[in-house]
Amino acid sequence: MAIPEIDFYHGAALHQIIDLPEFTSINRDPHISGSSYIINHNVGLFIKHSTAAGPWAFTFTKEHQEQIRRMFERYREKAFLALICKDIGVCLLTYGEYRKTVNERFLKAEGIKVEKPERGGFRVNGSKGRIGVIPLNRYPRLLFE
Repeated sequence: MAIPEIDFYHGAALHQIIDLPEFTSINRDPHISGSSYIINHNVGLFIKHSTAAGPWAFTFTKEHQEQIRRMFERYREKAFLALICKDIGVCLLTYGEYRKTVNERFLKAEGIKVEKPERGGFRVNGSKGRIGVIPLNRYPRLLFE
């Protein structure tokens, strides 16, 4: 059986989590989607990936928006989005940052674009607005703070 591409990207992101001493468990969140995970029983993580060379575009369909909202309702300030930017790194957003970049209209797809200049962290722009620089080393540490 062939391994789906998504498993490689999710696996790479999750591997960075399991190496931390604070890590105790990881499970799929059956209440959200196949792209969401529960870390240490109290952190919600929704993962999307892009294989583009950069900048990286991420589309959030109505279904994705609903799933992310459910994740926030369940985990509150411990709800995160991991945007995997090919093999460059993981841009980790809080739910609040996600809301600053997209309109959760649940009517149409919303988009987020992530750029990584030669120096510095990720730059995040969405259909609603943009947020400041996201440090490269934010993921996975912020999940455990």
